[in-house]
Amino acid sequence: MGDFLALVIMAAALGAIGLYVSAPLLKERRVEKMLADYYEETALHHLLSRKDSIYTAIKDLEFDHKTGKLSDEDYAELREKFEQQAAAVLKEIDDLQSGKRAASSKKRKTAVKAETKVRFCSACGQKVEPGAKFCPACGERV
Repeated sequence: MGDFLALVIMAAALGAIGLYVSAPLLKERRVEKMLADYYEETALHHLLSRKDSIYTAIKDLEFDHKTGKLSDEDYAELREKFEQQAAAVLKEIDDLQSGKRAASSKKRKTAVKAETKVRFCSACGQKVEPGAKFCPACGERV
């Protein structure tokens, strides 16, 4: 009987130690989920990210042209393409910030709530469904 009691006490102590050790791991997952929900990308975040990537592409393009990796014709064609993309993105950012997408304040609040649920892939810009862990277009982890 004494051995059985010692075994029960040992099992209870090991269980308590196991819970104590695993508590930070479980808590960390909850914190990560809360942070992911808080930092969920809005349409504005997506557009700003897209703008930055276009500007980076233009800088890379200029560098490649200066180092002789691109011909003048290719440079001019690609530069025009990126400038058109940048102009379109800047117009969308201006429209979004000025509130043209929502005429009244009630519609604007609804639009902001709807935009917080929309997520986009940081690699390719494809729209990602809520709860998805990978981009449906490129497979990148979101």
